[in-house]
Amino acid sequence: MYFKRISDLRIDNDLTQKDISKTLNVPRNTYSKWELGTVNMPLDKLEEFAEYFNVSIDYVLGLSDDKKNNSKGKFDREILRRRLKKVRNKNNTSEIKLSSILKMPQTTYSGYENGHSIMPLTKLYNFAQYFNVSVDYLMGRK
Repeated sequence: MYFKRISDLRIDNDLTQKDISKTLNVPRNTYSKWELGTVNMPLDKLEEFAEYFNVSIDYVLGLSDDKKNNSKGKFDREILRRRLKKVRNKNNTSEIKLSSILKMPQTTYSGYENGHSIMPLTKLYNFAQYFNVSVDYLMGRK
């Protein structure tokens, strides 16, 4: 999934892909793939990216036009797991229905809620859009 603001923030700050890849401690071609949207940026690197530019993750992903970084915490896998379940239950949505919406097997989604694996960025983005919640919130940053 392509998130235009990833490249926009870099360009607006007169930085090269090499500059950002050094900051994030990844190869330039890896960063390039994230910027092009051909590979998912890991959530911890997305957080580092947002922190570097002092913007919210929701802004980076285009879920908000508010650049302000109101994060009070850091990405926490356990909080993500609990909040996925909390939001799903609050909206009376079954794992089966949600896995269908997110186009994944129910066992895969269940693994995210049970902490066996971390939801990839594109799926987390789709989850946030479907339930109209903040990715910063889901990741434990709010």
